[in-house]
Amino acid sequence: MLTTKNTGGEMGQGTTKLISARHANHRLWGVVPCVLLACWLVTGCRPPGPQALLDGQKLVDRGQYADAVVRLKTATEILSTNAQAWNYLGLAYHQTGQLDEAAEAYKKALTLDQNLVEAHYNLGCLYLDQNHPELAKSELTTFTLHRDKSLDGWNKLGTAQLALHDLSGAERSLNNARLIDALNPEALNNLGVVKMQRNNVTEAAQYFNAALRSKPDYAPALLNIAIISQTQLSSRAVALQRYHEYLALNPKPANWDAVGSAARALEQEMNGTTVAATPRPAPATNAITPATIRPAPTTASARPAKPEPGAAANPKPTASVNTATVAVTQVPPEPVIRGANNPAKPVDATTGADKPEHRGFLSRVFGGSKPGPTPAVETNTTSAVTTAPIAPMPEPKPVVYPRYTYHTIKKPAAGDRAAATQAFAEGARAQQARQLPEAAAAYRRAIQADPTYFEAYYNLGVVSMESGSVPQGLAAYETALAIQPESHDSRFNFALALKANYPVDAANELEKLLAKSPNDADAHFALANLYAEPLRQAAKAREHYQKVLELKPAFPQAAAIKSWLWANGR
Repeated sequence: MLTTKNTGGEMGQGTTKLISARHANHRLWGVVPCVLLACWLVTGCRPPGPQALLDGQKLVDRGQYADAVVRLKTATEILSTNAQAWNYLGLAYHQTGQLDEAAEAYKKALTLDQNLVEAHYNLGCLYLDQNHPELAKSELTTFTLHRDKSLDGWNKLGTAQLALHDLSGAERSLNNARLIDALNPEALNNLGVVKMQRNNVTEAAQYFNAALRSKPDYAPALLNIAIISQTQLSSRAVALQRYHEYLALNPKPANWDAVGSAARALEQEMNGTTVAATPRPAPATNAITPATIRPAPTTASARPAKPEPGAAANPKPTASVNTATVAVTQVPPEPVIRGANNPAKPVDATTGADKPEHRGFLSRVFGGSKPGPTPAVETNTTSAVTTAPIAPMPEPKPVVYPRYTYHTIKKPAAGDRAAATQAFAEGARAQQARQLPEAAAAYRRAIQADPTYFEAYYNLGVVSMESGSVPQGLAAYETALAIQPESHDSRFNFALALKANYPVDAANELEKLLAKSPNDADAHFALANLYAEPLRQAAKAREHYQKVLELKPAFPQAAAIKSWLWANGR
């Protein structure tokens, strides 16, 4: 789940860090009247609301969650519209096991500030704790749409998808996590779980062993390799060794007694002693399951509009078996939206009047992740913790991705452009104020008034993707392209909207775009990312990465591209 500040130390078998909003005390100051602000700066005194929030934040950082609840309740009573205060209160409730209260606090934070995407992460981790993977998947999908370089976000989304038996989705999410950290033990272990659920025992063992080479005391992988060594690979000596390593962990895992019984029974069996039954850890709880998820407090944020996720402290374990800790790392800034700054007022071709200033929204939306190979895991080792010799990590088998069902859309007839323009202006104002539901509703009104209003469809697509409404975003971009098939930015954004679920179609759209605009470095970069992962066509990825460097030697991701090219045989 979410954490606050310190990420050192493991909690049980896995940790889920909650996200807070650390580096944001300046936003707190924004609610202080000028006289009090001067007093604060000169004498150090603080108004009761901000003081309660700061006290609560410090208590969360120290792990004093019950005391934090008291102070943060005071903060939310005084600063009732401060989203960060509600997010921190949710974190404190979460850590004290008051999950229903935590959920309400996180939801309140999102109602007040939909741009506080860390609250989506925290709420998703809470739903995992409550064994509601479908709800968790929705929240974590929204989070990863905004934080596509968050290792923990992709790991937790993969965990939710595993719980839903969405193996293809889980594999995509976990591979995205490995693009960020190829040796991350949680991602490797959970990929092993995917392979086990596909009855590919050999590859599952290789992933579990890879997780242990990365982190020799990683409890879920230790238990998983012990169980499949005993039950699937006929390697009883290896299984017993792994059981003993698991039992030696400190602190003791929650299922220590059950695993101890299984180890003793196996040892007696290997010594020729007849046993009435061979107890084994139940696969439904601890064996061949995703890494343990623990509630991690969200770091409450006192930050401006685009909060930066801060590191958070490890949460204490809960009684739930399915718990996970997620530490949210610092996320690099996304590429600047092209064409959004100081746009000139466009003129409406129909009425001749000035259009609302919406070009800031009619701009490029970037979402490509850092390129990088998934390095092979070292296989030659003589360490005492190594199981039976294994072959090199297999090349992933091609994944069959779902395809997008395109709609037959005819260019609609014109309507009341004056009424549509008025609704569009309302939508643009709401979008600038980050009131995304209101903006989407206004754009839909504009579309109803004039179905040919291209800009309304385009901005509806932008708003929909920002709020996580992917189907609505896809439909809006597709209709925008039916009205203006030559719109370069519409096709680019449509491709990015397709990327998560329909990577083949996303690549096709970018190929169409580059056929007409071969010097678009951003499109080459997005397409190279798709070919590198998830489509795994290294030759095509190399071609487009090289084109990016040719067109823009100082491209923001140039260093990462060069690293990928070197690792993939430039």
